[in-house]
Parts: sequence; C-alpha cells; structure tokens
Amino acid sequence: MVAANGQWRDFANGRELLKGDVPFSGGPDIGNGTGWTNGGQAAKIPDAIDACINNSDGFFAFDLCHIKMYDYWNAFKTGFDNYLESVQK
Repeated sequence: MVAANGQWRDFANGRELLKGDVPFSGGPDIGNGTGWTNGGQAAKIPDAIDACINNSDGFFAFDLCHIKMYDYWNAFKTGFDNYLESVQK
C-alpha cells in the first residue's frame, strides 16, 4: 500500500492478489510521494501507521533519510504507541 495523490490504495486488492500465500505490508513514501514532499506532514503519520498496520501484515516506512530530515521521529513514536496500546487492551 502506498499513498497516491493523497489516497490510500486498497488493501483488499493486495490480499486478493496474494491469496494469503505471502504476508504483505504497506506504508507511505515519505518525502517523495505526492503530499509528502517538503516535510510538514507529521500529523499524517499516526493515521498512516494505523491504516497500514491494521489492514495488512505490517508497516514499512520509505525512506529513513526523510524521517530524519523532517524530524518525524515523535510522529512515528506516537503512531506505534497508539498501535501498541490498541493491541494491549
């Protein structure tokens, strides 16, 4: 799953295509994808983590240099903390 023009692509298509044969994960192209360029998108990250990790088999972030460049560390921590809290209930 990747962000395309601000819209999340459908996870159901991935599940259908892969037929459960292999796990899959999704995540945004931070820094390159439309809507993610030039930083300032920290508020989107917790929602992106939630959408990906709860509708696929995991989450990935591409790429780490942009996380560092735009100082998104706290936004990622918030997103992962939210996820961990939801599974501990």
